[in-house]
Amino acid sequence: MFRGFTQFVCDDCGHKFTGPDMEWMCTVYPAPVKCPKCGGWHTYPSGFHVCLPLGGLFGLNKRIYRRIWKSIEETV
Repeated sequence: MFRGFTQFVCDDCGHKFTGPDMEWMCTVYPAPVKCPKCGGWHTYPSGFHVCLPLGGLFGLNKRIYRRIWKSIEETV
């Protein structure tokens, strides 16, 4: 489901950019989008660092994105 636009950061090159906020497989996590600078898929929402109030209990967690990136690489 499309939820608007959000800021993303590329884990490979560090580029910050705006991309579509689409839910990942019916979860609250935004799906990674392709980095316009390096073409990598290892991207995550830029605000996830400040969204870790209780160690990721309610926020976005980079460990989750590592699993998402792995599943993308296995299907592509």
